[in-house]
Amino acid sequence: MSKTVFMFSGQGGQTTGMGADLHGAFPTVREIYAQASEILGYRVKDLTQPQLALPEYAQPAVMTLSYACYRLMVEKNVRVDIMTGYGLGELTALAAAEVIRFDDALRLARLRGRLTQSAVRPGEGSLCIILGISAIQCEQLCASVNGYAACAMYNSSEQIVIGGDTDAVNAVQRRALEMGASNTLLNEGMTPIHTEKMRPAAEPMSEALSLMPFHSGHTAVLSNLDGMPYGDDDAAKRICAQMVSPIRWDRVCERLFDMGIERYVELGPGKILATIVGRMNRAVKTHCVEDSSGLLKFLIGG
Repeated sequence: MSKTVFMFSGQGGQTTGMGADLHGAFPTVREIYAQASEILGYRVKDLTQPQLALPEYAQPAVMTLSYACYRLMVEKNVRVDIMTGYGLGELTALAAAEVIRFDDALRLARLRGRLTQSAVRPGEGSLCIILGISAIQCEQLCASVNGYAACAMYNSSEQIVIGGDTDAVNAVQRRALEMGASNTLLNEGMTPIHTEKMRPAAEPMSEALSLMPFHSGHTAVLSNLDGMPYGDDDAAKRICAQMVSPIRWDRVCERLFDMGIERYVELGPGKILATIVGRMNRAVKTHCVEDSSGLLKFLIGG
């Protein structure tokens, strides 16, 4: 039987009505959404696009759908060998592995969204995806501009996300194109999470984490910090550090490849993680479960 990893989506793929067909078709999904709505104080499935543009709503909403997809996997007796997630998705993975309870993870997601949203004033921070030049070149470009810019997400050897002050990120984008980048995508005004710009959010997050109970969990979860598994006593430290440190998705994937994982199942909105993995290693199978169609395709062809 193929070794399987569940990869939980991060923020970014959320859309209005996401999860609606799963909600209509499966009692398990309705139960998860009802639980989340009670905890959060609003109906998660009815969030509008303006609300989903805000991290304090988007992050709990993404987590709710991703966790509901995981519960469907359990219900369908799908075996998993290891878990991971991207940014916010790492919290969802920890909830799925029962390192933390789902209700606690959901509260952390809401807090994380609020803190990252308020850490940088509107218009003063941005993100930019850069394709086609190396991580070292991106790091050099960040160091060469005025203001603060840093590599926030190492998605693969040829896809790096830069975050920081808007003017500095704009300057890195221009110089990357001059250097030979094949493409760039500027997300002006996007919160530069996973950089030092989130330092004001880290302390209150650390305080909240100190009050949370953590457990050993039943399945290993790989950390975005370095691609290594969470330990029994470092969950709070790793969750907090992730806010101000770059995501090393490249290292997560390299470790999964080295482990001989053959089946990569993204749970949650969007197909970002499955797409990256598929481009990095065409020998593995990738699946996306975010709706009934994706679930059926996985169950039939997985």
